[in-house]
Amino acid sequence: MVPIDLGSTENTTICRIAYINLREFLNLGPDPSPYVINRQMDSVFPQEDLLHEYQVDFRPVKPSSSWKARTREMPDDSFYDEYSIRWRKASYYYDMVEHPLARSTLADLPKATFADPYARGRVEGIRAQAQWLYENTDFALVVGHIAWGPFEMCCSLRGYEQFLVDLYDDTRYAEALLDKTLESAIGFWDVYLREVGEFVQVVCQGDDLGTQTGPWISPEMYRRFIKPRHKQLFDFIHSKTKARTFLHSCGSVYDLIPDFIDAGVEILSPVQRSAAKMDLGRLKREFGKDICFWGGGIDT
Repeated sequence: MVPIDLGSTENTTICRIAYINLREFLNLGPDPSPYVINRQMDSVFPQEDLLHEYQVDFRPVKPSSSWKARTREMPDDSFYDEYSIRWRKASYYYDMVEHPLARSTLADLPKATFADPYARGRVEGIRAQAQWLYENTDFALVVGHIAWGPFEMCCSLRGYEQFLVDLYDDTRYAEALLDKTLESAIGFWDVYLREVGEFVQVVCQGDDLGTQTGPWISPEMYRRFIKPRHKQLFDFIHSKTKARTFLHSCGSVYDLIPDFIDAGVEILSPVQRSAAKMDLGRLKREFGKDICFWGGGIDT
């Protein structure tokens, strides 16, 4: 049987409005307080009754219910997150409208705002949650998306256009920022896997590298700037847990898949078949023996 996932990560789940409508359609009754995983995407952890309805085989280790990320709310329905990125409401989701490092220099980087992975309370209760699921259920357990990937985080802090220019025009800055984002990601996995590494079967790391037509950067630039840091990140994760490593990247990433495998990625999600070169049969024939394809496969 093919395992079924819905709701084990913020990217393999359902958005809040769709979730509310689906519960009504299935006559499950309202969820009085949907658990929003990601405010920007408005994605939720579905309740158990809906997971049973679809015979879902995975369960998430949810973030600490006592932890509230430091944000600064603004009067125009926007907010600043833990990295000082400003997000503004755009229909059903939030878009980035301010990038805190857009005008920074190499000398400014030590003063940049990063979330503290070791902040007290961030992982409170997650060990007990993971251990209970491990000992009392037969679901595969997933911990995911607690750290931004180096490429996506640099683009978000700097602005996509500016960071892509940096990779050509200011490589010292680009590499310094990549190193800081890598350090941040490793810190998050250090603190999380110390708590749940022995109980989970899948560890999910996001780093969106694809557009509709191909990767954001050439395979050559990926190998120079991103792949060594991906390898360091996935090697660290593998040193802390026996869980399989999952990389989330939307879009057309066909040209990067051999490098993902070489960097230690064991699962790729989603399979966005509407993007260039992402033909399901071709992906399975060429890479199926080396990597698992998770989610997607219909359309996004």
